[in-house]
Amino acid sequence: MNFKITFHSWIKLIYVLIALSFFKTSISNAGHNETQIISVVNNAIGVLDNTVRLQVGYDTSDSADSLAGLGFRLHFDSHILAFDQALNVIEKDIIANATGPYPDNDDFDNDQQTDLFMTFAWASLFNDWPSENLPTILLDAVFNVSGLVDTSTISSTPINFSAISTAAGYVFTPINYQMELVDPT
Repeated sequence: MNFKITFHSWIKLIYVLIALSFFKTSISNAGHNETQIISVVNNAIGVLDNTVRLQVGYDTSDSADSLAGLGFRLHFDSHILAFDQALNVIEKDIIANATGPYPDNDDFDNDQQTDLFMTFAWASLFNDWPSENLPTILLDAVFNVSGLVDTSTISSTPINFSAISTAAGYVFTPINYQMELVDPT
């Protein structure tokens, strides 16, 4: 029985390594104009001491809905937000589903206000990800909003994105979101 589990684990690892070989791991992709775009598509507002659901959307500049995949980080300020869960995640070819939170020691999003990130990644061996009409919703990220924020001095908090991997021939285009914070009424 342990052999089957070990064998299955090896097969899964080989699948992931092959899938990742289709990726361009650098976001510097000079000479290419196509982009993979990540953004918050709903107008989420953080109500203090409540949960907030952010819809994370995906699109490409050329409407290509069959690529090798995408990997990205979702950055946030842990003094204001605590990641709760990811809902409605596109399951096709997922290899990293809300892993973390990890400290953003390398400041991948170039924003010192954000200190943690979650990772999400999809990899397709057959270059058919996400196989949905674009634009689409990749996931709903649910956060708990702190009740200890003074909205007279802090009126918003950043939700940022940074690339882990993009499909070959594409660059990553994050559309970062400044989420308004309000007192409950």
